[in-house]
Amino acid sequence: MAWCPRCLEILDSSFNICPKCNDFPFTPPINGLGYTQNNLIANIAYKLRNVGTIWAIIGSLQILAGLITVVMGFIGTTEEAYSRWDDPVHSITWGLVIAGILLLLIGVRNAVNAKVRIKCADDFVYKPIDIASHFKRINPIVTMFIVNLLIGAGIGIIGAIYEFFLRNFVLANVMQLNHIEDLYIKRKKSE
Repeated sequence: MAWCPRCLEILDSSFNICPKCNDFPFTPPINGLGYTQNNLIANIAYKLRNVGTIWAIIGSLQILAGLITVVMGFIGTTEEAYSRWDDPVHSITWGLVIAGILLLLIGVRNAVNAKVRIKCADDFVYKPIDIASHFKRINPIVTMFIVNLLIGAGIGIIGAIYEFFLRNFVLANVMQLNHIEDLYIKRKKSE
């Protein structure tokens, strides 16, 4: 899908000139970084889908590991384990159950994070509003990094690191994204 850089008319890929304003849909980059308006949004959406895929894989692995850990913890328990918390062997098995449950929870959270990222990618392509503001907050990324480092068996830091790189990419192009947003809002108001 291509947009006219001037009026943001959605164009078929076969168009060489916008039928609404007679501008060329594939203009030279305006930010000096090699990104036109069309492929900047597409690049961000592509990277967001990659982040979503990474979180989905990480979440699935964590859910699987959490289930295995919970089962191992329950297999290690005996009937007297329910009454004897002071026995080190039984404490380890209950520790496995608790660790497995925590791993399950962070895995589910990462799977939800994956779905949100993929939905954002689709939303940004069709409605390029608030892209830069979506990435300005760093707290959620840092939180997911720390939680995955401590509870998520460390594998989740891969997703958080990729999100840091994506955030930096978006913030480096914030002026162009604001320009695209302004054009989109003007176009919507004129309709």
